[in-house]
Amino acid sequence: MYSAESIGGMSAAVTLVQPNYSILYNWNIPDAGLKKKMLIVTNPNDPATRVEVPFWVLLKKPQYFMGTPYKDNNDGTVLFGDWPQTIKASSVNVSEIKVNQQVVGGEGGWFDYYLGSDGFWYVSQAENGYYEENVSSNYNKNYSDGTQVGTGNSSSKWFKVEPIKWKVLVTDAFQGGKKLLHAQSILEGRRFAASGNAYSGSEIQTYLQGLFYRSAFAPALRNNIQPTIISLGGGEDMVFLLGHDVTANSDYFSNDAARIRAPTDFAKATGALHSSSTGGGMWWTRTSYEMYDVYCVNISGSSNACDGPSNSAVGLAPALWIMP
Repeated sequence: MYSAESIGGMSAAVTLVQPNYSILYNWNIPDAGLKKKMLIVTNPNDPATRVEVPFWVLLKKPQYFMGTPYKDNNDGTVLFGDWPQTIKASSVNVSEIKVNQQVVGGEGGWFDYYLGSDGFWYVSQAENGYYEENVSSNYNKNYSDGTQVGTGNSSSKWFKVEPIKWKVLVTDAFQGGKKLLHAQSILEGRRFAASGNAYSGSEIQTYLQGLFYRSAFAPALRNNIQPTIISLGGGEDMVFLLGHDVTANSDYFSNDAARIRAPTDFAKATGALHSSSTGGGMWWTRTSYEMYDVYCVNISGSSNACDGPSNSAVGLAPALWIMP
């Protein structure tokens, strides 16, 4: 049995060893991609014997995750930033090669990214899917690959890190073409707060400004994001939830269908519900409703009150202003 060690970069130094033996063979690999190699090496017990050794090696991958820069799709949507979204295909193997976001830019992100055999990065997430008795016919409890979403944090799955797709809600020609972006999908299931329905200083605002912002946008991307004053005396937000005044405004969303957002597989794993009939989920706005509740957009695309701020079946569909 042989093992191989690789170092990311434009080339890699690989050392092959046998258990209970000293170093068997050193090989410097020129730049290539992520690929499976069949090496011919010398058996230490018999120099005339050659053996084939398969293994994976990582090359041409950055030491740190660099992120997806702004890209206009020319269809009213753009790509910008990254988030775990689709469940891993069964044919993909995830290696021990990882990028730890805790050291990216000297700031703590949420995830460790592990390299898959398809060349994409993956994140492991405990499953805590939406579950409620007697509603199985109304809600889709499966991932996009047809497997069932686990509940109770009793198991974990791998999710592919993919570019975040955003809908351009408005372009401000008076401010250099600054654009208001809104996520095309529900990215995560998360409660608004344990209690209280004020957005300023809330649990969800703190999360968006902190861990979400640092995890979704690599340091090199952040200069494009334009800080926004959400409320008087509340400071500037880089990422935020839309207000009910925007979600209910036909200048931004022409009808209910335009407001429907489907949860990603990762969002389902973190508790977001998924309607079998409309394909949508529920997503928070930042606007309080009466004394205790919060406005959200429901599975049919209507903007109305949700049950309460602690409902983690409602998801995140964040927004931001960006200067391309």
